[in-house]
Amino acid sequence: MDALKSTLDGIALQLISLVVMIALCMAVTALVLKYIPLNKEIKNFLMSLAGLGATYVWFQVTFL
Repeated sequence: MDALKSTLDGIALQLISLVVMIALCMAVTALVLKYIPLNKEIKNFLMSLAGLGATYVWFQVTFL
């Protein structure tokens, strides 16, 4: 039972680190884009790229 609990705790910790990394990347991107005059669709696209980039970095750090 302890092995299952430690496994679930590890998965939860990894998911929390993913959420934190995505939130930080998107917050920094939002701050930068706040001062750059761009179309709303382009800003949304860049924000989604920030989220995907954070997910990619998390995957590289966690699994490789």
